[in-house]
Amino acid sequence: MGLSFGSVFYCGITTHLNIRRHKKIGGVSDRTRDLQTQLFRALVLQTVIPMIFMYIPITLLFIVPFFKWDVGSWANVTTSSVHLYPGIDPMVLLFLIKDYRRTIFRFFSRKKLGKVDGSTSMVKSRLSIT
Repeated sequence: MGLSFGSVFYCGITTHLNIRRHKKIGGVSDRTRDLQTQLFRALVLQTVIPMIFMYIPITLLFIVPFFKWDVGSWANVTTSSVHLYPGIDPMVLLFLIKDYRRTIFRFFSRKKLGKVDGSTSMVKSRLSIT
């Protein structure tokens, strides 16, 4: 497990340094740079969320009996957190990537949708369900 976490951290730090270096050099549009930053943040959170919801609770579940601690019904937290993970993981992308977030908020606020940001000239229209 240490090897897998080590490789994740190495690749993450290397990617962060490369993105930072490309920001200084230029040659990439602001939109691309912004999207790369959003995707990197989402990737970091999607790496941290399994640790919080799966690895840490399950590790505690295995370690606690060695110390003869009585956790009682708190052991059920592990089952709940493991079952919450698949529902929470995609939410990271939906709320950290700006275009997805705007679309979701516009859908639920029922605002009239206008032109899409960026280089496209496509116009969105609101669907009415009858």
